[in-house]
Amino acid sequence: MNDVDFLNNACEIYSLKRIEYTFLDVQLIYKTVYKKPTLSSLSSIAEELNFEYLAHRSDEDARATLLVLKHILKDTGLTLNELLKKYHI
Repeated sequence: MNDVDFLNNACEIYSLKRIEYTFLDVQLIYKTVYKKPTLSSLSSIAEELNFEYLAHRSDEDARATLLVLKHILKDTGLTLNELLKKYHI
């Protein structure tokens, strides 16, 4: 979600048309599935799941996001569509 806000703000600053797209926020999914009281950073989630992550690099952000999502799906035994339906995401 932070990246989306950043892109939308940049479009506004430069008087560009906003980009319209659909996305899922893996940090919000993690919070929902594991009933965390607050939203965890991607860095703290990576640390909890015990994988290395170099924060704030687009390639690393994408890789870590994928690893977190794969972990959630494996841990819950659900497909992505089943997960989204079960948690009303």
